[in-house]
Amino acid sequence: MSNSDTPARSVTKTVTLGRPAAEAFAHLSDAANWPAWAVVGIQAIEPAPEEGWWLMTTPQGQARLRIRGNAELGMLKKVLETGA
Repeated sequence: MSNSDTPARSVTKTVTLGRPAAEAFAHLSDAANWPAWAVVGIQAIEPAPEEGWWLMTTPQGQARLRIRGNAELGMLKKVLETGA
């Protein structure tokens, strides 16, 4: 955690999909599907030893990804740790 007064970066993105909400949510919340559509250019992804985390290779190097979702609200949150 930083002691800086700089606020954390936050990005909200919205897209419209021609699929039922539950189907789209299930697909997007599964990190195994991210290489097919994620903007960050995931080259490879596999489950990490820690539950809920994924190890991935990107053009910028290794990273860890965790996706938390609330299907009822239709919201996904990703936690990305670089330099893993």
